[in-house]
Amino acid sequence: MLEGHCDFGTAVGSQGSIYKNLNKYTIRMQTGPISNGVIPYSGAIDNTSYMANYSKEFSTDYSSVFSSTDSKKDKIKKVLMYSINNPLYFLYQNPSTETNQFKKVRDWVSDENGQFTDRWGHDTEKSPFDPCPEGWRIPDAFYANMHTTLPPSSNFYSHWPLSHGNNPWYYNGYQASGTGQYGLAPSIVYHAERDAYSPANKFYPGSRSIIHNYPATRFGFVFDNSRYKIGSYPNNGIRGFQGGKDLTMTTADGPLRLRFYISGVWRTSPIDAYSDVAIGLHFNIESSAEFNMQTGYPYYPQAAMSCRCAKIKYDGNGNEIGRYEPAAIEVPKNAMAKAVNVFKNRSIYLS
Repeated sequence: MLEGHCDFGTAVGSQGSIYKNLNKYTIRMQTGPISNGVIPYSGAIDNTSYMANYSKEFSTDYSSVFSSTDSKKDKIKKVLMYSINNPLYFLYQNPSTETNQFKKVRDWVSDENGQFTDRWGHDTEKSPFDPCPEGWRIPDAFYANMHTTLPPSSNFYSHWPLSHGNNPWYYNGYQASGTGQYGLAPSIVYHAERDAYSPANKFYPGSRSIIHNYPATRFGFVFDNSRYKIGSYPNNGIRGFQGGKDLTMTTADGPLRLRFYISGVWRTSPIDAYSDVAIGLHFNIESSAEFNMQTGYPYYPQAAMSCRCAKIKYDGNGNEIGRYEPAAIEVPKNAMAKAVNVFKNRSIYLS
């Protein structure tokens, strides 16, 4: 699920600030038909109102839309229709007693895990559920296996697809001379720091931008180093991060001064083994460094966060390049089509 904003640019985004007004975290909705060019809107829906009136739990609020005798396909279809008819609702499930961190929350769309993974458009064409406008899509990853083939950290660099860039935010600045180690593992947490570049540094070159506007303090993450120019990202939290409906907030300087400590960017990359999680970009400010970061964090599908839209590219056959593939060669549409504005077949005399 997506919450907050969608930003348009390349897969790594624009360089401008996209977190100018994060001192307000509110939503407004149209309450009636347009009359004489005027759109009636509700008052601001703040976080308290949103959790009380617009957050719906699977078992208590909307599992009744399907019958226990419905097929798996029909159950999913009815839940999707419920979501489409209620676009402001946050649909979620509460965490279970499962001890495995990445199996404790079921998907919002089904009473089973690992269902309808193609709704993200992974490996294929853009999904009809993708929120980006025509010509754009949520970026994917080249490689998203975590359970069956993901190497342990100690053996990460022997696996070429993982160690040489599997997503749009991969950082290859770290290069350990003589060891064959190249880049930072997407699944591992590293600091982001402002320090000068060195190929021996195992951190992301980035900084934290702070906006003080009491009672709210907001942070943005800035990556403008020439070796890692992936743009700016807002720190606007994640709803339902580990199940439930809460935003990932923490208090500082008293109960009225709030800040988000975890934020992320969604990607269309469900992992293997029907695990019901998908990898995305992850930020955490609970650190003595600027912040901590992962470019391949496994999220539950219900986690509501920001997204970034990437321009769709096409291969030589005119097919959409459905995922991030570093070796893919973009070819313009109709590149091999017959020219239409041509000279007529006649003799030309030069004097």
